[in-house]
Amino acid sequence: MKKKFKFSYSPLVIVILIVGIVIAVAAFVMQLISLINNPYPSAYNIVTFISVTLVTAFYLILAVSMFVASYYMIDDKYLTLRWGILKNQLEIKSMTEVDLNDDTHTLTIFYNEDNFFVLKSATIPFADLVEGLMSVNKNINFKLSGVKTPDDQNKNA
Repeated sequence: MKKKFKFSYSPLVIVILIVGIVIAVAAFVMQLISLINNPYPSAYNIVTFISVTLVTAFYLILAVSMFVASYYMIDDKYLTLRWGILKNQLEIKSMTEVDLNDDTHTLTIFYNEDNFFVLKSATIPFADLVEGLMSVNKNINFKLSGVKTPDDQNKNA
């Protein structure tokens, strides 16, 4: 059994990633032009060019991969959290409790007795994610937070 849930970023994060990509490309182009315009570059210019190229390449790989391959996946053993080239796995059998908060669109996963991990997304169907986790580990306690009752809604009116 594998269930995959595509992760979507907030508009602010998307803007930050795109601005970072533009800045990285601009820095590389400026360094390249500087190196081309100087027929006899110094060691400093060459080291600067190499450094900027490496940092730019790393950032571009990271940013583009975050756009292309960001998801949560449940299989028979792990909950895999993937943000581009960054990957984290939580063993589902070690999970003790999940707390779904509808108000804040967060899912808090408690594991190994004293650790927790918070997932925040307004677009991921957390109910399906919790169902997948509980189908692998029947001992997970499910808690629902932030649900407004009719009495709560009347108090706010």
